[in-house]
Amino acid sequence: MIRTSNLRRQHETLLVLAKELKATAAKIETRDHAAAASTGLAKLTGLLRMHLVVEDRSLYPALLNCQDPQVAALAARFVTEMGGLGEDYFAFVDRWNCASVIFEQRDDFKSEYQAIFSALEARIEREKNELYPLADKIVLQSR
Repeated sequence: MIRTSNLRRQHETLLVLAKELKATAAKIETRDHAAAASTGLAKLTGLLRMHLVVEDRSLYPALLNCQDPQVAALAARFVTEMGGLGEDYFAFVDRWNCASVIFEQRDDFKSEYQAIFSALEARIEREKNELYPLADKIVLQSR
């Protein structure tokens, strides 16, 4: 089982990057603004990709196989409820992979951004408050 301290730090950085991008997306009036949004999206995507790899390959499998049935059930519920968020996010990134597309369709970008990042923020909050404390407890008990 892995400790969640690094995942928690990544969450904090992801939220900072997401809020910066939200502010940028709110004021896309020029091609330079769209380029800044594209750069912000790329930064966020890079960190999120790494974060999800650790969660999906290490944390969630360990929790799903946990001897404590409540922990395994919670992990399974999270996978069921939020498992598609990564796919949704990367589909969003694929649609908005170019500053010119962001600029030309900025209202759609803003709208889609709001939806995907609301879901991302909700996942981060739930993992922080529900899942990570259980994972940390398991790590402490296994010592």
